[in-house]
Amino acid sequence: MFKCYSTFVFVFIVAGCASLKNPDLDLADDALSNGSYQTAVHYANSILQSDSLNAEAFIIRGKAYSKLNETENALRDFHSAVAIQPGFEAYYNRGLEYLKNESWLLASEDFDCAISFDQTNSEAYFTRAYTKYLLDDQDGAIKDYKKVIELDSTSFKSYINIGNVFGSLGYGDQAIENFNTAISLQPNNPDGYFNRGNQKLIMDDLEGGIKDLEQSLFIDKRNVNALFLLAELKIKAGDNLGAIEILDRILSIEENPKALFARGSIYLKLEDKNKACNDFNRAGELGYFNAYEMINKYCAKKKKKKKK
Repeated sequence: MFKCYSTFVFVFIVAGCASLKNPDLDLADDALSNGSYQTAVHYANSILQSDSLNAEAFIIRGKAYSKLNETENALRDFHSAVAIQPGFEAYYNRGLEYLKNESWLLASEDFDCAISFDQTNSEAYFTRAYTKYLLDDQDGAIKDYKKVIELDSTSFKSYINIGNVFGSLGYGDQAIENFNTAISLQPNNPDGYFNRGNQKLIMDDLEGGIKDLEQSLFIDKRNVNALFLLAELKIKAGDNLGAIEILDRILSIEENPKALFARGSIYLKLEDKNKACNDFNRAGELGYFNAYEMINKYCAKKKKKKKK
């Protein structure tokens, strides 16, 4: 069982050892904020040489190491901060590092401890909700997202995520309800329409799904995920030419092998073998494995038998 250190332990450890705030802390924090992570490490090292119990310096250096993808060093610093001055910042940042490295249970435990120090921090509940979802605790995730909304009723991303959790549980109506709220909060954000369109696809509401995805793309014309989903909806609706038009849009943005394969499959249905094989061959050249079966089946040239 994990245990959060109490504030009383901290008082006992550091009593009589408190020092004035080191001016280098501001320099280290500024460097971290500006993306100068090695400089932040440098200033933190300078502080810790003269004040080895400075929890703030450990946290700043841990954050810098995390940005530099030095996980072992980052965790070591966050461990030190927790031991010296257990509190929200130490636990929350260590939890983020655990989450980054897929140690989800340890991350969730640290977020529990962080929240025990600050029960009004909506971001901590949001991050713990996501972690619970990764741990397959959907009920816990929903509870935490609802807590975020209780603290911040305008949290667009919480309505989106709780909608997706409801959708994964098969509660389509609740999912749509939350996506509706998200859209009402940010009507110019394409994510609301995209997620609602995706849910409508799952619920076989093809017309509604297409309408939502088109609205999402009206706001963000280069959203490849939305374009793929719209193409899938068009195919399900039997609109092959409409699907080709959407796939053409994807391919104008990037040479996407999945889009080439999908377009080739539609050309094959339309009995345009030349265009189909051109797309399959290019998809294969780009490393799309599924294309090879289609090439061998429809595009490979058969060798003529030699006459004796």
